[in-house]
Amino acid sequence: MTSKNSFWASLKENNKRRIWLWLVSSLVFVIAFPTAVAMDISRGKTSEAYLIESLGETLGRDALHQDLINRMKVCFGVENYLLLAAIAVIAIISAIQGFSYLYSKRKIDFYLGMPVKKSRRFATIWINGVMVYLLPVLIGTLFGWLIAAGNGLLTSEIVRESVQAFSLMFCVYLGVYHLAILAVMMTGNVIITCFGVAVFCLYELAVRTLISGYKDMFYKTFVYQDDMIIPLLSPFAIYAKYVMKYKERLGNGLVTAIFLLGFALLIGLVAYLCYLKRPSEAAGKALAFRAPQSVIKIVIAIPVILLAGYVVADIVGYDPIWGGGGIGFVLFSMVIVLLVICCLIQVIYEFDIKGIFHKKWHILISAAAVAVVFLIFRYDVFGYDRYLPKTEEVTSAALITPYDYSYYGDNYFNEDLEYVAKENFIMDHMYLTDIGAVNKLLKNSNDAIAECEDMHQFYDDETGGEWYTMEVVYRIGGRRTVSRRIYVNMDDPETRELLDRIVGSEEYIDGAYISVAENLDNILANQANKVTAYYGSNIYYDKFTREEASQLLALYKEDIRELRFSEMRDCIPTGSLRLGVEKRYTNYTSYRESEIKIYPFYTRCVEYLKEKGVYMEDFLNPEDVEKIQVTNYNYEIQEQSDYIAYDSYNVDTKLAMGREQEYFADTSDYIRNAVYDGEEDIRQLCGKLYPADWIYSGWSMDAPSEESYSVTVYFKPEKSVDGMTIASFVFLKGEMPEFVRRDTAY
Repeated sequence: MTSKNSFWASLKENNKRRIWLWLVSSLVFVIAFPTAVAMDISRGKTSEAYLIESLGETLGRDALHQDLINRMKVCFGVENYLLLAAIAVIAIISAIQGFSYLYSKRKIDFYLGMPVKKSRRFATIWINGVMVYLLPVLIGTLFGWLIAAGNGLLTSEIVRESVQAFSLMFCVYLGVYHLAILAVMMTGNVIITCFGVAVFCLYELAVRTLISGYKDMFYKTFVYQDDMIIPLLSPFAIYAKYVMKYKERLGNGLVTAIFLLGFALLIGLVAYLCYLKRPSEAAGKALAFRAPQSVIKIVIAIPVILLAGYVVADIVGYDPIWGGGGIGFVLFSMVIVLLVICCLIQVIYEFDIKGIFHKKWHILISAAAVAVVFLIFRYDVFGYDRYLPKTEEVTSAALITPYDYSYYGDNYFNEDLEYVAKENFIMDHMYLTDIGAVNKLLKNSNDAIAECEDMHQFYDDETGGEWYTMEVVYRIGGRRTVSRRIYVNMDDPETRELLDRIVGSEEYIDGAYISVAENLDNILANQANKVTAYYGSNIYYDKFTREEASQLLALYKEDIRELRFSEMRDCIPTGSLRLGVEKRYTNYTSYRESEIKIYPFYTRCVEYLKEKGVYMEDFLNPEDVEKIQVTNYNYEIQEQSDYIAYDSYNVDTKLAMGREQEYFADTSDYIRNAVYDGEEDIRQLCGKLYPADWIYSGWSMDAPSEESYSVTVYFKPEKSVDGMTIASFVFLKGEMPEFVRRDTAY
């Protein structure tokens, strides 16, 4: 009984010296947090009148209630990052304030003279450091619940999420608290302790970011991914990973709590051992232990020096991948920072300016380490750009192709109409198993770039080929992924054959096309979404009902399974299904547009469109056209003569063509115009013309146009397409009628 009373007395005595910290913690969690909850509810209610007016009494109040519920989920849930930041600050302050007596030799002598074991003193301070957070946050959470309940917002779901967030944030608190205690045990000065906390929290992030930056600077096949810089040994990173999965409804709170508690337990054990071994004479010194001083100095100096080189490289334009800039300033800056950082740390260690003349061997070791790291990246010692995984090690792969041009909209968003990066969308849906074909693409790419010193030489016209870049992501085993950039030459028959094999596979089609169509299907099926649907080109288009759009999507999913990449690339879509989706939330409306291209070889889709009477093989109806103007700029001749032609406003030419208010003619010695208004000429030209913004030559469409020619089509006033009386068209290379070439020749 005496022992218990004595321990309780120690807790109370220690708390007397922490009154101000209790006040700060109470201010944050007992006053500020419930107040923030009340303010958020009040802010949400300001839209009540608007919602009732726009949606009606019943729907408006339901929408308001749902909005307030969502606000409470954020306030009490795991996504309250402001609360998480406050918890981290309280944890650091609590650790430093609790063990601050270790900074004073006089206080250490006083405590050592007392008949109290070191373990008991540690336990007393540790428990109070936990209670100074735990009690206020419990009380503040209860107050927040009462405020939510008073407004009819305390649902079982909010209570459940609040308990989950409270538990996980408590685990984060322990991790940060123990890191700060470890920093106190390793140092003898409060300022150095703060630096130590920063190093513990940010060192791994800084190193990972630096490694990623150097890979990007030196490796031609490097592909940046967000998870490359996420630390493994950080309570913040563990928590952030859970929140990311939580948003996707995939997070496991129990597993995350176990990881956080394991991290906190490990760091706490190390901190306690340092506490037991800490010499009493360490008070006032920079570091409490002499043994790790050299190691700490070197491991801090190396990334700082490399960071200086990376920053200067960016400033002076040193870019070895593209052969840009010189390395002189980079090396010079690294040498200067090497000397400065090593001398500065030694001065801090000794608290004496004479420290700049001591421990010069640290400079040599740091310089050697930096040189080794730099040369490893510079000369790709470990063969990063030669990487080729073993087929048996890869469980699946995802191939992220270049951006596909879309006239109307982007297809990568979820059912909540939230934008999703193409890379993430493909990664979530594509699982290729033909690793041999993917590896062959990567090997051909590696061999091609190995022959070039830099990418300027690689893309030089003399190299030949039509090159594109894409990304491959290998899934190694159950958890690890490896990404590489692939360079493919579309003029290479073997590459075309490999792409036909990969893109035509069931796994690729499911991941790149079917997944998009099914997502759109689900959006169409949700009657809460307002949907507008059209089929056509950017000249003619017909409105579809929601059911007709769903039917065309179903047929598209059947046709796309017979896709061959070469066939698609060499063909031009005759139209597209366009969807505009509007989803209304309480205080805003989200809107997305999507486009599914329809090709002539989609037999089921074409048959359905013909039944609906909306399918067109050509892009123009000759009966709608009044006249067609063709302009030949004769660029090749202009370049040969070094003549620069300027646009000018020629009234005589305009009057000769008619409709003077709509014409803008170009005049130079080389530009030739021709106008066709005869029925037969118009009929012939309409079969050869393509909308200018419909045609391009790229990854998924190889349709080069006649560059020297521009075509303007004038519609009959009574036949204007949706009010449009003029439109730009092009001829595909090699398809222009000979009489047009003859009429516009220089």
